[in-house]
Amino acid sequence: VQWNLVDLLLDNSTSAGTEALSTLFTYLLPYQLKEKITNLPDIVLDLNPEAAKIPWELLDVSTRTTNNREPISVQGSMLRTLSTITPRENPRRSSERRALVIGEPAGVTPPLPAALAEAKAVAALLNTRQLEVTTVFQGTPREIMNAMYAGDYDVVHVAAHGAFHGPQEEKPSGVVLANDLYLRSKEFANLQALPSIVFLNCCHLGAIDTSPVGQPSSRRLRQPGKFSASLAEHLVDMGVGVVVVAGWAVSDEPAKVFSEKLYSELLNGDNLSNALRVARLATYQACPSGDVTWGAFQVYGDPGVVLHWAGRHSSGRESIFPTFVSPTEFTEYILDLGTKGRVGERQQQL
Repeated sequence: VQWNLVDLLLDNSTSAGTEALSTLFTYLLPYQLKEKITNLPDIVLDLNPEAAKIPWELLDVSTRTTNNREPISVQGSMLRTLSTITPRENPRRSSERRALVIGEPAGVTPPLPAALAEAKAVAALLNTRQLEVTTVFQGTPREIMNAMYAGDYDVVHVAAHGAFHGPQEEKPSGVVLANDLYLRSKEFANLQALPSIVFLNCCHLGAIDTSPVGQPSSRRLRQPGKFSASLAEHLVDMGVGVVVVAGWAVSDEPAKVFSEKLYSELLNGDNLSNALRVARLATYQACPSGDVTWGAFQVYGDPGVVLHWAGRHSSGRESIFPTFVSPTEFTEYILDLGTKGRVGERQQQL
């Protein structure tokens, strides 16, 4: 693959219609996979950091669109996994039913009333499921950082501006808290316990621009998805269970539909794959013609992931089954059971 050519195709991929998406589909996928991938109900893409920059969720073939069939990622569930270089071993996951919701940090321009409305809607939804929800709406950088480190959170949701700066630039990339102040992935690395879910809808500032392709601009994101891939890579690398990031600026109402549907399904006890399928289809149906917000959200995680406390709000009963955050923890649990069983046998013999 010529990455410069991919860059050129990606420049217009979020607005050029089905022709650009069909070209991407044809160029990026080996011909042996094309027929197979269009008939799969659920797809899990195992990507390296470079391939993660591509908006795979948008890939489509024009014949499917002309036949009035939904795009590939809408017909089924399209999840991502990331092959990271130095994944954290045995990350400690939060065991508390707590959530942190951040919406539209104060003083950042232009204002984002839709981001604030989304954050409030998510917080209200989480509150209905007996989670302890900490909210920071239009907060200062100090208020946001104090909330980040005030305790362990199982869910962190951020709706704000985001900025991507390349390696040749001095400024970092991340959620914009104020002028030259950012909430980066490194700030998440210092949490005592990692969240099960981090949802970052912050691809706004620097994500879209009206300048022609090829002209430099401080606000143009030349690769849709580069910002989201940069954040996702670090969060997955440190051990966050599920990472949801927006690859480019999204439409207000469809974005709200996606976040509410995804959380609703997960909180009802459904697994990540099924929850994503429902959320993306609802978002696709909410998008007007030509709006590709349905493909903007890139979701990293295991398809079978469920929230360990989800669905218990109705019965009030705790599950008798333990939950595990890594294969190593599961192995240690099984070995421990075997040790306890042998000790019990010896006591009976005595």
